[in-house]
Amino acid sequence: MRIFMMTTYPPRKCGIGEYAKNTAAELARIEHTDVWIGSLVNETVEEVLPEVVIQIRQDRFDDYEKVSRLINWTAIDVVIIQHEFSFYGGNNGNWVVDLLDRIKKPVITVFHSLDYFPLPSRAPVIREIVRKSAFVVSTTQKGKWMLQQDYGAAEARTLHIPLGAPDALPQERALFRKQLNVANRTVAMTFGLLNPYKGIELVLEAIPEVVEKHPDFMYWIVGSTHPDHAYGDSYYNKLVDLIDQYGIHNHVRLISGYQSEQDLIRLLTASDIYINPYWKINAVFASATMTYAARMGKTIISSPIDYSLELLSDGAGMIFPYGDVGAIARQLKMLLADQKEREAMGAKLKRKTSEYGWNDVAAAYWRVIERADDQSWRETDENEFEREREHEREHEQRGNGHELDTDNETDRVTLPIPPVPGDEKKNRPRAQLPASLQTARKRKKRNAAKKKKSPRSRQSRKIHSRYKTARLDTIVTFAAKPAGVKAPKRKRRRRRAA
Repeated sequence: MRIFMMTTYPPRKCGIGEYAKNTAAELARIEHTDVWIGSLVNETVEEVLPEVVIQIRQDRFDDYEKVSRLINWTAIDVVIIQHEFSFYGGNNGNWVVDLLDRIKKPVITVFHSLDYFPLPSRAPVIREIVRKSAFVVSTTQKGKWMLQQDYGAAEARTLHIPLGAPDALPQERALFRKQLNVANRTVAMTFGLLNPYKGIELVLEAIPEVVEKHPDFMYWIVGSTHPDHAYGDSYYNKLVDLIDQYGIHNHVRLISGYQSEQDLIRLLTASDIYINPYWKINAVFASATMTYAARMGKTIISSPIDYSLELLSDGAGMIFPYGDVGAIARQLKMLLADQKEREAMGAKLKRKTSEYGWNDVAAAYWRVIERADDQSWRETDENEFEREREHEREHEQRGNGHELDTDNETDRVTLPIPPVPGDEKKNRPRAQLPASLQTARKRKKRNAAKKKKSPRSRQSRKIHSRYKTARLDTIVTFAAKPAGVKAPKRKRRRRRAA
């Protein structure tokens, strides 16, 4: 089985890229399975990971044509597309729809977020993606429901697969806490790519009230600002100013920079509480940071985003209203005062996410991949390939404002396909044709058989055969005349006067 995954990917700093990397690594562990990556980039980079076979510049339409040819012309069995509107070019990311029109392999599309109230131009794009995909996946239960109710996804082709997370290292907790100089403190943390929607300023405002009763409290803010967003370091500088304003330097630590997964495991293992203070957002999405904290058995307090309501139900965590600084302070004080209750919540959350490991997530995707590979998921008829060529001609005529420069290294169609040990491409069984295409070919054979039996057709072939033989004999006769003998002249027809 060969899987092609189209996604952001390291070294690009993106949470979905890290998710894709871990999922691909686990899928590649399955016997006789290869995973190729089509990395979505702003600009191509020289150093890429070995599994990356092509880089797709998201704002270059010709790159989408290149990747469609790679998918259709190589031994790829199933395609997985990680979807976010900001990942794809065109009007509201509609170039991915053009790509789906070209791809002749089954596609599984993973939606990482869905708008509650989508723009009028966005909703049709999602519906087209749903219609053209063999299966659609949401990382939240609410997202799965929305795909069916709002975008017309069939229940049998819509699935929920949670975000994955690594395991904690409890045996190393004491060592990590000592190394981080928090052995005698209770630590809460928030991590991820920092942006104004995170709501971290709300926690900073609550800390002065918390430390009056619990002076051993420590809050870690881990991460850097998002590299693809315009606000740059302004949000980070705002947090620094608030720490100065509230005078809480001894209770807050800013750990800046993009952290590796091993660093995050180390920090989460050493911490006690995870805080997710998001502002209200017009979207349903899963929080990878919350998933990591839950999988490691940390007590979580959060604003009421849909993912929090799903994850923290049944007393597995605590919810506070959007923007409510007082509620954040009260919940933190309660958890700091009752260690047993805090640990009981964390243990309950760990049990709830016991099947959120990367191997569990990969196994769930593998089951969907097998189903997508086995079925005739797209209708096909005898004119399908002609329609594909016509579609490509239309795109070439329409253009995208960029002329392909064959002298430019970046515009050449180069597909670095890595050698795969034990590849048995020549011995692969021929794929089963879709039923509609089988019927069309049978009909074509029947029509051909009828023509053979037709007397008129036989007579036409005899006349054509005689004419062809006569012409051949004449040419041979003229060529065989001895030297000096002129060949007979042909009679020329006189032109009638106008």
